[in-house]
Amino acid sequence: MKDYASAYHAWQQKKRISQLISLCRDEGILLSRIGLGSLSTPMGTAEIATLAVRFGRALGRLAAATPSGALA
Repeated sequence: MKDYASAYHAWQQKKRISQLISLCRDEGILLSRIGLGSLSTPMGTAEIATLAVRFGRALGRLAAATPSGALA
């Protein structure tokens, strides 16, 4: 990927990022409509570990809902 715009060259990618954003929201993680998020300086190790676990669950659910080979 050369730049931001090249990340969205196919409608399938747009659909997957929308699905990921929704799955993250289900896990309590808020992302912008283009998938951007941020960390806060008061976050400690426990909060970041929780974020990583929840994000991992969202990614796992996305992978389970995506036909084999469609993420390539």
